Amino acid sequence: IHRLLEKVSVGGREYILSSQEFSDHSREEGFRYLTEFSWEDTPVWRYLSAGVEIEKEAALRPGENTVAVRYRVRNRSGKDVTLSVTPFFQFVPKGEDLNPQSSFRLLLESEKSGRIQADGGIELYVVTDGQIRGIPEEPETYYYAYDACDGRRENGNAKACCRISMEIGAGAKGQLSIVFAMEEKASGASELTEKVFREIKEYREKLEERAGFRDENACVLAKSADQFISRRESTGGKTILAGYPFFEDWGRDTMIALPGLCISTRRYKEAESILRTFARYENKGLMPNLFPEGGKEPMYNTVDASLLFINCVWLYYEAAGGTEFIREMFPVMERIVNAYMAGTDFGIR
Repeated sequence: IHRLLEKVSVGGREYILSSQEFSDHSREEGFRYLTEFSWEDTPVWRYLSAGVEIEKEAALRPGENTVAVRYRVRNRSGKDVTLSVTPFFQFVPKGEDLNPQSSFRLLLESEKSGRIQADGGIELYVVTDGQIRGIPEEPETYYYAYDACDGRRENGNAKACCRISMEIGAGAKGQLSIVFAMEEKASGASELTEKVFREIKEYREKLEERAGFRDENACVLAKSADQFISRRESTGGKTILAGYPFFEDWGRDTMIALPGLCISTRRYKEAESILRTFARYENKGLMPNLFPEGGKEPMYNTVDASLLFINCVWLYYEAAGGTEFIREMFPVMERIVNAYMAGTDFGIR
């Protein structure tokens, strides 16, 4: 899901809440209706347009490819209101362009649920307590100013094939819930949305308790650190992503970040899993600098990841104690030291 186009229709006039710049340099400027943004355990946006108050909140379900979005609407406009959400899709590996010939289809199961099907058989399930309907395929081409000034490609594209909407009467309140998932869900949208928000808050509370910090800023950092720790399917272990949306798990970045993300926050099992994965891929004393996706071989062109690896094992030992894991890592560390003394690939010695 590349983005959500969000519109409020009040008495025949439309207000766009989403913000986006396009390749022809036209823009959606929904930020002009944004009155507040807050972040506790989830991001919350609050908008006000023509007497209609809208609170938007989003959450990812821990350990699952499921996202819930809910819009709480309070209609003080004196007129009937329609809130519509149009998701734009890509269905391509990250960083790649959508083929203009690609097509997406909405397969309706009811007026509240369906599947978005892409070429190649990939499916995305959608559940809502509003109304979902198909629309003629709608392409968009975007302009990325920050990428353009960095020398990266300045355009990207996506397509829409459905729209989700809800009507709220004059003086009434309403809630539009939407859940997107890679697996079919049995629950209704409202029930599932509440469950996702409850689970993410409980999960983050546990992260805070485990870290054991007293300082408020440290507690927030301990919870935020979790967002960079992911499960890598190809290795079956935990890994650290260097950044979103396009960076992968790089060796030196992982070893620099691991003490703060895992050891300071007392996530010792995750630290073990990450270090174990890199140890398994040690080659001639070198640690992978990149685990590329798609079955390609890891890249080993980093001089300091292996030394930082040894430092991470030492910091783990200082914090967690015990020697069982250290004994497991010791032969790898010995190979690193011997390889650096004798000289290894890329002229590293």
